[in-house]
Amino acid sequence: AFVALLLGGLILILRGYVDWRVPVGLFGAVAVFMACLGQDPLWHLLTGGVVLGAFYLAGDPVTNPITPWGRLVFGIGVGLCFGIIRYYGQDPDALFFAILLMNGLVPLLNRFLRSRRRGAAA
Repeated sequence: AFVALLLGGLILILRGYVDWRVPVGLFGAVAVFMACLGQDPLWHLLTGGVVLGAFYLAGDPVTNPITPWGRLVFGIGVGLCFGIIRYYGQDPDALFFAILLMNGLVPLLNRFLRSRRRGAAA
C-alpha cells in the first residue's frame, strides 16, 4: 500500500495537481525535526499515514497558500506541527491535526508571503 500511495502522489505531482513544495517541505521538516530529537526519521515518515497526508491531504490545492513560498512554508509548518504533536503528544494521527492547524494559518501565509509588485502604488 505504501508504494501505491507514493507512486500515486508522484503521478499527482507530475500531472500538476499537487505542488511539489508541500510534500517536500513536509517530509524534510519531519526528517530534520525527528533527527534533532534523536528519533528515527524514517520510522516517522513511514508510519501513521504521513505519505497519505503529504500528497493527498496537505497537497490539496484548494486549501494551500497561493504563492510558491507560502506552499513551502505550509509544508514545513505541517511537518513541524506533526513532529511536535507526534513526539510530545504520542498521537499516531498527529498529521491530520497538524494539517488542520496549518490550514487555519493559510490566510496569514497568503498575506505575508505574497510577492510585492515593484513600481506600483501600494
